[in-house]
Amino acid sequence: MDHFASLSIISGAKVSPFRYLSTGRSKNKSFLKRIEKYIAIIFAVFIVIVGSKSEISAAEFTFDRFYPTPAVLMEGTIEAGDSEKLQKLIDGRYVFSIYLASPGGDVVEAMKIGRVMRELNLTAIVPTKIPADMAEELTQRHGIRSRDNNVCLSACFFVLAGGIYREGFATDDVILGVHKPYLSNSDLLTMNADQSMTSEINIHQIIHSYLNEMGISAKYEYLMFSAQKDELIWINSREFSNDLAGFVPELVDWVDARCGHLSKVEKSLWNDNENKSGSEIKIEIWAIMKPIMEKQLKQGSCEQNLRDQLVVDVATKRMTNNKGAATTH
Repeated sequence: MDHFASLSIISGAKVSPFRYLSTGRSKNKSFLKRIEKYIAIIFAVFIVIVGSKSEISAAEFTFDRFYPTPAVLMEGTIEAGDSEKLQKLIDGRYVFSIYLASPGGDVVEAMKIGRVMRELNLTAIVPTKIPADMAEELTQRHGIRSRDNNVCLSACFFVLAGGIYREGFATDDVILGVHKPYLSNSDLLTMNADQSMTSEINIHQIIHSYLNEMGISAKYEYLMFSAQKDELIWINSREFSNDLAGFVPELVDWVDARCGHLSKVEKSLWNDNENKSGSEIKIEIWAIMKPIMEKQLKQGSCEQNLRDQLVVDVATKRMTNNKGAATTH
């Protein structure tokens, strides 16, 4: 029997996820709290089903052993209280990035983690598809306990959204997926028709508000809510590269003013030739590619320095404030 047979969608109608965003139907705080609880259950149920063939464990935050600069590894299923665990681990330290290895979990908590990341200007790193002969070594070097966790699915997407800079590990061929939120029959049976409709509206509002806050294209909200309830939608490398990778949209112009950027023609030439060997590139093309490569290396170095400085500025300010607060007491 299909694992999803006992679960139901709030509504089977194909409607725009933005249709009800400004209606403000529910101002009842206790009901909104219930909706947050339901959202957490929605994603947790999906993860239990998707991960039923492998052992799923609560998320742990440890220092990632792979990177030369201080980084955190988030591994496992996201649960309530994880944002506090993250803050406790990095409090008083300079941490620059978080490697996300999670099949999902509590989406409300994932949003909290995402907001911590944004507040601290952290980079989010997503697992990518790597050759099988390298997978075991790389998971060990990261400190990952289970290769089954080396994905970023469901609620993990909301953690990724919080990164001030987002990148795939080594490539953009990410292992990243989202799905539709929906309520079980047992939840729906506790509601009348109006509450059921209001719950769907509020779920849309909570997710729309967060993704908009994090500068994520409305395309991904639409993907979630237009999917079938048992459908995991994979985000491919082109989508990740075009829509999600790099600095958040609000910082792109600020970064470009300091580091420059490749023109459309330069990007096109680079994309067409970056994977070719030297013998495959014609001499006249190589003459054009060499300055583009030098420009890109200079730009990449400048951007990395900015990413590091954004972290250092915030972390130093927090440490100074905490020291001052401790002194006054």
